Amino acid sequence: MGGWINSSKTLYYNIPYAKPLEGPAPMSLHHATAPPAPAARRPEMAAFHPWAGDQTAALDALLSRRSVSVRLLSDPAPSAAALEIMVRTALRAPDHGTLRPWRFICVQGPARAALGDVFASARALLEPTASADDLDRERRKPLRAPLVIGLGAVVTASHPSVRAIDQQLAAGAAAMNLLNAAHILGFGGMWLTGASCHDPNVKQAVGLAATDFLAGWLYVGTPVAAPAPVDRLHPSMAMTRWGAVA
Repeated sequence: MGGWINSSKTLYYNIPYAKPLEGPAPMSLHHATAPPAPAARRPEMAAFHPWAGDQTAALDALLSRRSVSVRLLSDPAPSAAALEIMVRTALRAPDHGTLRPWRFICVQGPARAALGDVFASARALLEPTASADDLDRERRKPLRAPLVIGLGAVVTASHPSVRAIDQQLAAGAAAMNLLNAAHILGFGGMWLTGASCHDPNVKQAVGLAATDFLAGWLYVGTPVAAPAPVDRLHPSMAMTRWGAVA
């Protein structure tokens, strides 16, 4: 597998990835004033902050990420090497109590149709009056992208100090890392939930226990077009300061 390359002040992983989308430039930090990176202030931190003194590329990647509708996702899916990097990134998520609850269920190729059958069977059991069209829609759901990733967490409900919700939040944090990595590698992703995430029959079919947590399904593929622009909140609309400010 490849290694980290820093070329023209752009940090990326040396593995095959999709062609970047054409379209308007993402939000940039080029005009923002930022302090030097920790590695620039303290050289011994270079291994922990591999982007050294160049924060722009790393932050631009995060600031430009957005969900890509499943209607815009197509082949190719991430390669095996790219998927490994995505999962490695997910495993960097915060983990209360070092419980490592994550289970990423990766579904590709013909297995997507099998997952659709699981969705349809679960819907029929839950809702016996569901129409044939309803069940057919369930079957087609996993076919909307070349890669579907189930976001599971094995929950230790009896843990003395780490609550179940904390373990579930670890799964959510890992999902965000997966989406960020997919975006950096040139792919698009959409995080979808629904009744299947809470259905014990679906959980059992994909290898989880009824008591485990299924945070949703990530649909990942190559965007066929740039997604529509999204209005973002200004930080002041989502942030407050509490207490005295120096």
